[in-house]
Amino acid sequence: MKPPYEAAIKRHLDKFQALNMSLLENTDDSMVFSDARHKVEIAVERYYPLNLTIGVTDYDGQKRALAILEEAFDPEMTHAIRARMNALTLERSLNEKSFAQMLQDGSLEEYVSTAVELALGFLLAHRSQVFDMSDDARNQYAAQRKDTLTRLGLKSLIK
Repeated sequence: MKPPYEAAIKRHLDKFQALNMSLLENTDDSMVFSDARHKVEIAVERYYPLNLTIGVTDYDGQKRALAILEEAFDPEMTHAIRARMNALTLERSLNEKSFAQMLQDGSLEEYVSTAVELALGFLLAHRSQVFDMSDDARNQYAAQRKDTLTRLGLKSLIK
């Protein structure tokens, strides 16, 4: 993954190891960690440097968005995560800076590192719900996904 994303993510290798995951793939736009049954992919959008997408793919190939997993399994933690990321964005004036400015002052690396740290904290706290999903947990995720897509006006994506 391109700098500074790779360095920011690699700061948290110990947390991936705590999930029994190691680096499987590293491309320009994403890094994939795996434990042989599950994958966690962290991807960055090319044109908006603050947009990280984190997904979990399980053994049957089902990919789930971390943001929806967070909302489904721990709304309180989700609120705290979003509040921290919003505060960091405001504190560092990230929406007003260019990509070059964020690289120069280290704020992009700080943002990415914080986002990954919080995501991994959620995964560690909810590893059994996320990685060994029961039928109830799958239904809870599906309901949250449907609610999220409806709220965003994307009903056509609901399967």
